[in-house]
Amino acid sequence: MPVYIETLTQPSAQDLQDLTDLYQEQATTLLQPFTSVKQLLEQALQQQQLRVCRFNGRLLGAGIVQQQAQRWLVSHLCVRQLTWRRGVAKRLLEVLQQQSEQQAVKLVFIVPKDEQIMRNYALRHQLDILEND
Repeated sequence: MPVYIETLTQPSAQDLQDLTDLYQEQATTLLQPFTSVKQLLEQALQQQQLRVCRFNGRLLGAGIVQQQAQRWLVSHLCVRQLTWRRGVAKRLLEVLQQQSEQQAVKLVFIVPKDEQIMRNYALRHQLDILEND
């Protein structure tokens, strides 16, 4: 089955649990500037900025996409550790790249300053990077 990418607007209880588990697996630097997973999810859902990767009805990955006039900023990208190196994040970024090209805007990946894994991932996939303090 393929991994589906969607903007999450009305999450089910299972979706919220999947997202909580997903972000709790990550390094705390990924949450910045938010102080908790709950705060990150509340804001992203309220502003309809949360893009998710769904497989067999479950959420395996997510990221926040801030759509601006000239660019889309992608931040807080994460994937369940169980599914690392299986193309989940790559699939999300491919879809975002296609959509941003259709809108004639640039896709920019926001990387926390001290997050080397994210920086390496962005460089490996030739993404424009904006460093976040």
